[in-house]
Amino acid sequence: RVASARAPQKPARRADANTRAAEERLRAALGTRVHIRRRGRGGALAIAFTNEAELQRLFELLVRSAKGR
Repeated sequence: RVASARAPQKPARRADANTRAAEERLRAALGTRVHIRRRGRGGALAIAFTNEAELQRLFELLVRSAKGR
């Protein structure tokens, strides 16, 4: 048998309490999974969607929210 050539995985880092709370608020507001990845002073926000209709719904929510500012 040949051994798998998988790269070793880094242990998952637990987000700080403020980041987890922000993810939960976004999940509740958007109705989908949300993940915040912090990198230095910046980071990335990932919003999950399962199909084109959900992507459109999320897009409209975000655009509508930005216009209300």
